[in-house]
Amino acid sequence: EDYQWLSGTKPKFRNRTMRPVKELEKEDGKSKRIFCRDVVHDYYPNRPANLSDMTMYDFVSTYEKCYNDDYATLIIRDKHRVVLGKFKRRKKQAVVYSNQFSMPSQPEAFYYNLLALHKPWRTEEDIIGPSTSYEEELLRCVESGKYPRLTEMSKKKI
Repeated sequence: EDYQWLSGTKPKFRNRTMRPVKELEKEDGKSKRIFCRDVVHDYYPNRPANLSDMTMYDFVSTYEKCYNDDYATLIIRDKHRVVLGKFKRRKKQAVVYSNQFSMPSQPEAFYYNLLALHKPWRTEEDIIGPSTSYEEELLRCVESGKYPRLTEMSKKKI
């Protein structure tokens, strides 16, 4: 089986991989992109419009990075149409694992993680939606009935 790590932490707590120094030196300081591209910051938020309703969890479990153009079935571009990455559909869905937060001791991190993974979003602001807390947004999403996985997860005893 294929296992994929997916960070469900708030941006200020996320780790990112810096691009190799030799690669950065070749650009003579012209590029402002010092981090490697990744799912959370680049690929998922820029997915094509026909995948707007897909959650980050489903994106990672369904698609994998493709390095051979002949097999690529999905091309991710930024708002300037620059290609960020190429993906193909997995033959078998990956098992996705993420941060485990305790609801009693870290409630906002717990709710944020559920929303980031199981509610479609494009920007960080989309995760909290119109609510004033992540708990409130999770309850709003569950009550709406639009997010079956969030409803299912909210019924589990944690």
